[in-house]
Amino acid sequence: MLVGDSDRSWLAATSSGRSDLTLLWIPPGKEEEWAQFIPLAQGKTTGEKPLGYLCQDFSCQSPMCELRELLQTLKT
Repeated sequence: MLVGDSDRSWLAATSSGRSDLTLLWIPPGKEEEWAQFIPLAQGKTTGEKPLGYLCQDFSCQSPMCELRELLQTLKT
């Protein structure tokens, strides 16, 4: 799950080549609106930088603010 003002590099890097993942991008200011329909989005907010959350089995890991950290986590 990507939250915030994500540039295209985050979207492209996290969505390419993985058929076992679902990417959800929540635009800035829409977190609470989306949380009505996607419970995992509840409380996921961001400041200046986008945040990436790796979620599985109805829980999410701590947010990652660096793209390389998120990509490394996706490899494991």
